[in-house]
Amino acid sequence: MDMCGSQIFGYMNIVSPPNTEKALKYINKFPTFDGLEYYQYTDLSFEDFDMKIYNDKGIESYKDNFIDKLYSVLLNHLICLNKEGKSQNEINELISGSILKDKTYYKHTSKKKLLKKIFKN
Repeated sequence: MDMCGSQIFGYMNIVSPPNTEKALKYINKFPTFDGLEYYQYTDLSFEDFDMKIYNDKGIESYKDNFIDKLYSVLLNHLICLNKEGKSQNEINELISGSILKDKTYYKHTSKKKLLKKIFKN
């Protein structure tokens, strides 16, 4: 997800205005897993563990690092669908078929406030 997330981040944050068309084309090339779209992998209930992920950082939580990256890609995907005028059905499929609304994993992301604001209920 790191390489994919970096590419999407570039299309969404480095160019001005964000190039949602190119970002969405890139997202649409993501592989499927067991026939499911990348965002439909939602079983992240495994036990967390600490490890050295980057050379310039110390030991980190696996979930904090990678679930945060997944939320970044999911949120950018949602923005792309909205900006590119995709159907409400496609948008709802991403929201309901992913961990976007799953508050269980919010503790692992720096986007907790944003997610709570978007998905108030």
